[in-house]
Amino acid sequence: MDADGRFAVDHGRIRDAVTALTTELMTIQATDDFAAAEQILETRGVVRPEVQRVLDRLEGIPTDIRPRYVTAEALTTLTR
Repeated sequence: MDADGRFAVDHGRIRDAVTALTTELMTIQATDDFAAAEQILETRGVVRPEVQRVLDRLEGIPTDIRPRYVTAEALTTLTR
């Protein structure tokens, strides 16, 4: 994030970063490692304060299309 609160992609590093994260997530899934999944959620499944500040600035922007995550909605109703 730069001084103006904008995010940028480091194109020289993004491919390796996405590959590493995908490998890690798929390995956790394949090995059914629940503890590792919880650890990822605790460490990477959080919104950092600087990201929250940027998201808060988007609050008043109108949205023409509101996405619906039908599969996620169906899964969450199963666990209730």
